[in-house]
Amino acid sequence: MLDITPRQLEAFVWIVRLGTFRAAAERLGLSQPAISLRIRQLETAAGTALFHRRGTAVGLTADGTLLLHYAERELALLEELGQRLRAGDPWQGTLRLGSSDLFAMTCLPRVLERLERSHPEVNVRLTASSSVALARMLDRGELDLAFMSNAEPSEHVRVEELGNTALTIVSNGNRGLPERIAPEDLAGQRILINPPPSAIHGIVARWFGEADIPLPNFSTCNSLPVTSGLVAAGGGIGFLPHWLVRADLEAGILTAHRPRTPLRDLRLSLAHSRTTPQVIVDFLRSAGRRALRDQ
Repeated sequence: MLDITPRQLEAFVWIVRLGTFRAAAERLGLSQPAISLRIRQLETAAGTALFHRRGTAVGLTADGTLLLHYAERELALLEELGQRLRAGDPWQGTLRLGSSDLFAMTCLPRVLERLERSHPEVNVRLTASSSVALARMLDRGELDLAFMSNAEPSEHVRVEELGNTALTIVSNGNRGLPERIAPEDLAGQRILINPPPSAIHGIVARWFGEADIPLPNFSTCNSLPVTSGLVAAGGGIGFLPHWLVRADLEAGILTAHRPRTPLRDLRLSLAHSRTTPQVIVDFLRSAGRRALRDQ
């Protein structure tokens, strides 16, 4: 582990923001030699030069630019932690919440409604993205929690299982497909699907593999709502969560085709940083499970 202190990172960030060691020293109420010492210690710990010196002005090296990204995030997390500790209430401040498209369009409104009723003082900073992107953000410490598909625990992340949803094979009804479909029935069809390494892509690829059918050349789209719209417009066949397309199926906009061999369900989870207060995890896990039951 790098032997880097918050004080060193603070000095580094303010030098970058203000452009000179002197300005950073004045901002932090330190002498210029003290600022220089912190940077020498930081560069020694990092094992690399962080600045190009041009007289009194400085510019970042490539390694300095990389460190800046992590330094700003680390200082922001420490500031947020300090605010929560000073407040003595885990619900004070900002909750950085992520949601996949599927959860955002089906269950998230009920979760946020319950959160608003119970804890109106908390500010939610919502990020809607793919589960793959949310997993990366959680692992980098950029989110506190995220509702996502097929989450996996890691060194920094825990996972609470919420429930499952079935995948449905859908078309616009004009492609001459039978009601029950086997992988070989889709030969020559354009298949619209989430790109790898998404959970849906993995489930569908496994379905073809278990039938000993070569994997088709999928057309990929990273948005489930856009994929649904393209399928409805005749752009191809979709493998989509049933909850997401239920209204369009009932309205006759989309047609469902049952797989002859079962598709695995999509697993829905609440993933969270190991530092997220347990009371927040418990509340959102309960709210998420209740929203799933209401689908």
